[in-house]
Amino acid sequence: MPIFENKYLTLKYYDHKISQTVYCAWKGFWENETEIQTALDIAQEYLKTHQIKVMISDCSTLETIPLSTQDYINQFWYPKAQKNGLIAEVLVDSEHCMGQASLNVLLDEAREHSKLIFITVRSLTEAKQLAEEILTQS
Repeated sequence: MPIFENKYLTLKYYDHKISQTVYCAWKGFWENETEIQTALDIAQEYLKTHQIKVMISDCSTLETIPLSTQDYINQFWYPKAQKNGLIAEVLVDSEHCMGQASLNVLLDEAREHSKLIFITVRSLTEAKQLAEEILTQS
């Protein structure tokens, strides 16, 4: 059962043996700034309220992230998430070429300016395993 869902995000608490982890499915062609902002704000609030350490971001159906949104995420969203206790984001890579390109640009900048751990994987199974490992080591 989703905690929140709109055109761009499905947010679920992932409680299958992994505490302090949330599952986010980021999807589609990001074009409506208001709906995107709502999704990002709700995800951020959930991270803070539930003391989430690892976010599993399933981006397999993500098609693109506008540069203005990438800038917002890198300049404001990731720093706030880190301040709220997030230590890592494990991302399932997009199946779409433009989605992969968007993620690469976003994460190149994020890795340069953030202390968060970012790991991109090919499957949700791999993402779950890495989330468990990260939590065990933290």
